[in-house]
Amino acid sequence: MSKPQEKSQESKPEERLAHVQPDADKIVMDTERGTCTLHFRYPYEIDLDRIQTQENLLGWVRHLAGKPWMNRERLGLFIDAVAKHKGFRIQM
Repeated sequence: MSKPQEKSQESKPEERLAHVQPDADKIVMDTERGTCTLHFRYPYEIDLDRIQTQENLLGWVRHLAGKPWMNRERLGLFIDAVAKHKGFRIQM
């Protein structure tokens, strides 16, 4: 009888990939640090304590939409990642 594998004590941040390529856009949700880091042109970190409501998320979407490196696909990835992490229901 084999022994079940133990889970690693070290928690790893959740990554959500936008593309399959190795240099893909990605978002890392680090629950230990309480941050959401957008890895697009360069790392852009957001403190998740600043997003408590869906209205806060909308404010961040508006803020990020003004960045020259942001696009529709990246905004969708950001919305999906934060909504999943925070338990927000996004209806289409």
